[in-house]
Amino acid sequence: MNLVSSIVLFKNSKEIVQKSIDSFLEQDPKRQIVLVDHSPSPTLSSLVTKSNISYHHNPDNPGFGAGHNFAHRNNTKANEIEKYIVIQNPDVFVSPGCIQTLIEKMEADPQIGLITCKVMNPDGSVQKLLKNDPNLFALITRRLPILSHLHLFRKALLNYEIKNEMYDIEGEIPIVSGCFFIISRNVWDQIGGFDERYFLYFEDFDICRKVRSINKKIFYTPQVEIIHLWTRGAHKSSKHLFYFLRSMVQYFNKWGWRIFK
Repeated sequence: MNLVSSIVLFKNSKEIVQKSIDSFLEQDPKRQIVLVDHSPSPTLSSLVTKSNISYHHNPDNPGFGAGHNFAHRNNTKANEIEKYIVIQNPDVFVSPGCIQTLIEKMEADPQIGLITCKVMNPDGSVQKLLKNDPNLFALITRRLPILSHLHLFRKALLNYEIKNEMYDIEGEIPIVSGCFFIISRNVWDQIGGFDERYFLYFEDFDICRKVRSINKKIFYTPQVEIIHLWTRGAHKSSKHLFYFLRSMVQYFNKWGWRIFK
């Protein structure tokens, strides 16, 4: 199977990243992982324990999307063989057989440009990460839930969020999370990978829009799943909130401002 996963690191727990790596490789020597480390020091280089794991250290930290682009642009060995690209967060644990199932679905339908699966919390609950195209009022309401008592803000949120029952239905979804997905190398090359103007946040929204712009499907299946630890940094850190707001403005400036629907 010709696929390569990239993981962008920044001061991560070595134990968690190791678990993430192992869950993807599944003892399959044909799979490769490229680690791009934006940490100040290269302490995570010790994660390279097999020939199909490569490591690159860049303490300048150009951002999430730029890190993944680097992985698939500069890893010469990967570029020679990869048919599919796996984007994977360092706190994502892939269930056995998940990758194989997703690849089979892409092989069966060439119109699928990007595919993902059900994302679970460690306690077994579902992470509600599927979305319609974002609107400004919905994004504000998610950070100020008290606004949901107002009709216009509540309606904007309903226009943005995917209904709970849809998480058990396979099909096309406008926006999926960047914590984990598979994209064909051909589609990746057509759209130019991630837009590196986003340092953090909204790069997944943007890449979904780009995939759809070339008439390829964003596909979701609940048939398989991953576990995602998910720290929700924008809700806890003022610095991350700044990154979120800046990327939000960049996204709307690029794709058009949607206010409440």
